[in-house]
Amino acid sequence: MKLDIEGMEREALRGAIDFIRYYLQITMIIENFHSGQFLITDTLEEIAVFEFGKADKFNMYAKKLRN
Repeated sequence: MKLDIEGMEREALRGAIDFIRYYLQITMIIENFHSGQFLITDTLEEIAVFEFGKADKFNMYAKKLRN
């Protein structure tokens, strides 16, 4: 899943809670330039357990480990 929605990442992730919890293997590439990495990681950590890392200059990855 790739998210690049110009600062609305938190809202999109909250809207996808059921999808994220349902599927066991999810890796997301998320542009964190506008929203910031901490806002995104905090939101995802409310949903499930993730591994986070830097994908490139503007993007981070989030790999779901478990619910």
